[in-house]
Amino acid sequence: MYGRKPKLPIDLVYKTPNLNLKLDPNGYAEFIKNKFTKLYETVRKNRDVSVLKNKVIYDQQVMAAKFKEGDAVWLKNEQVKKGQCKKFIYNWKGPYIIVKNIRDVNYIIRPMNKKKRPLITVNRSRLKKHFHTQENMEDLNENQVEPAHNKLNHKFGTVNLGKPKKLSKEPKNS
Repeated sequence: MYGRKPKLPIDLVYKTPNLNLKLDPNGYAEFIKNKFTKLYETVRKNRDVSVLKNKVIYDQQVMAAKFKEGDAVWLKNEQVKKGQCKKFIYNWKGPYIIVKNIRDVNYIIRPMNKKKRPLITVNRSRLKKHFHTQENMEDLNENQVEPAHNKLNHKFGTVNLGKPKKLSKEPKNS
């Protein structure tokens, strides 16, 4: 109780054994110091093993893909326009075509169906591969179909109250 063992009536009957540690205060301090040094070494080794293990797992999942010229990709949409809710905007824009590779990290891309749009330079961490079949590509090129999310004009998450209605102050006829 209160940080120490209480003395009970049984302690009066049976005396507690006296432990002879044969350590003076300096010897006890050395004993504790050595014990903690070994403990810190063990913790340090376990921590290093854990860090390396987690690094391997992270690197396996995060490594960005390498793309070739002509590959179709999606571009991560990190913009949230004023008045929009991040929850309702599309995370990926595209598809885009890789035009040029700059040092395996940055890529120059252009929209797949809109050739007059300016080229965009992006880091590969913002790109992901667009999987498509040849038939889908022919349909896109022939019909110049815009993706469905472009047709929605990103109006999700906005509140348009419009002009407030004016109430007429004419008396009601009973």
